[in-house]
Amino acid sequence: MRSRFFLFLAVAGALAPAVAGQTADADFAAFQALARRQPPKPAAELSPRESIEFTESLGQERRTAALAFLAAHPADPRRWNIVNALNPSSPRFIKEIGAPGENGVPRLTIDEAAAAAWKARVAELKEAMARASDLPEDLVEQRAWSEFARDFRAVTVAKNAGKPHDYTPFEARFAAHVARFGKLPSMPVRRPTISVRWRKTSRAPV
Repeated sequence: MRSRFFLFLAVAGALAPAVAGQTADADFAAFQALARRQPPKPAAELSPRESIEFTESLGQERRTAALAFLAAHPADPRRWNIVNALNPSSPRFIKEIGAPGENGVPRLTIDEAAAAAWKARVAELKEAMARASDLPEDLVEQRAWSEFARDFRAVTVAKNAGKPHDYTPFEARFAAHVARFGKLPSMPVRRPTISVRWRKTSRAPV
């Protein structure tokens, strides 16, 4: 009997990571499903009140699901996908939807303390994400692409101002980006942002 008990413990211990992984998969899928949720009728047919109620309810559900995932799966790299999707302005923490104002939009009573606390929490989580060393590859790609786009815009600003500019380095940077992240689902929407004309007419920076 004693040996069977220890065998049970061993089997349970072996199954625990798999069960935890399945739970994390389900929780992540549930959060993603919230992003795809549509209102009960076309948006154009919603009254201002109905639109506010739907948006607020969805925001509250997303907040609850996000915090639950972070608490239940603190080492899952996908937690950063969830943090990346958080909006500090949603939910709005509406306490009451009042009568419409002059513009036809209902007046709202907001729980300002709760809204401020949520904004602070989201800022804290996004700061932690910026320092994280276990970002999923899709978020690493987003960060790298943002840096590429930022630098490219800076050169374009210089070009438009008639200042020395050089687009040449971006060709190699783009090729390296594609080489590393080419298999990600996001890559088909990326397009080369280096113009042959720009490369031929740009002057070397001074």
